[in-house]
Formats: sequence, C-alpha cells, structure tokens
Amino acid sequence: MTGSMPAATPLEMEEDAGYQRQLQIFTQCSTEKGIELLNIGEVIARLPDRHQFLDIGAGGGHLTIPVAQQFEKTTIVEPNTKQADRFCRQFPAFCVHTASWTDVNLNDECFDLILCSHVLYYIPEWAWLSTIKKMYRHLSPEGCIIIVVQAPLGEVAQFFNRTYADQPFR
Repeated sequence: MTGSMPAATPLEMEEDAGYQRQLQIFTQCSTEKGIELLNIGEVIARLPDRHQFLDIGAGGGHLTIPVAQQFEKTTIVEPNTKQADRFCRQFPAFCVHTASWTDVNLNDECFDLILCSHVLYYIPEWAWLSTIKKMYRHLSPEGCIIIVVQAPLGEVAQFFNRTYADQPFR
C-alpha cells in the first residue's frame, strides 16, 4: 500500500462498522449500483484497450471488483484506511493508494478507464475543475473517464432527502 493518510475522514466513514452496515443495506436495497455497472460495461465494451483501470474512491468495491475483471491491472485511490486495507487483503494484485485524489502521486501512469463514482461530493466545488484536469492527465490517449454524481431524482436522492432533510447533501 502506498500514499499518504487523508487529512480528514468523511463523517459517515468514521465509525467503520456502522458505515459498512449502512453501505451493505443501501446496496442490497437499491438498483442504482447495478444500473451504474451496466452503463459502465457499455463504455468498457467500446474501449480499444483494457490494460489499466483506475478507481478513485473505490469505497466498498461494488463497482471496482466487477470492473477490475475486465482489465489487466487495477489501481485504487481510497482515502478510507479501513477500506483500503480491506482491498489490500482481499485483492493483493490491486495497487492501492491510501490517499485522497488531491494528495496521491501516480507519477506518469496512464489508464484506459478512470472511474470516479460519488466522490466529487467530498471535494469543494471550486476544486472540481482541477480535480478533473488531474484525472485527464492520467488518461490514456483513447481512454475514458467516467464521473458519477447523484441525480436529484431516483432512489438515492429520495434516500438522502429523507435521511438528511435538515442538511444539504453536497
């Protein structure tokens, strides 16, 4: 495992057991990860090369693990130490960086697919452009970046609207 420790852990990840339970319940009850995976599969099918895959903010791996099977090498940038450690134990072939996207150094590595699913919420909006520019610098010439953000409609939006009604989710 390489990289540096994140400056701050998001609140929902501070208590790992609670976070894992919530994530498991959510993914079991929602069809949205499955829909994301189908859409990602369509993009992968059009890629000319499938050598290197980068997942920024892999979380529980619900997208990472099935997508990684389509590539020769998988690199993960995951700021949550417990999640990153879990990947290192379960998937020793993955290159795991325990760091935020802002802090990670990938040198000159380039990737055929870069996935950034539900990560931008943890980055201030004023930094989104530089965040995406950094992704682009690591993209292979015919590669693709997939950025997933929450739509204001659908199961996930309804969940967050009910759960965090008094707090804006950004």
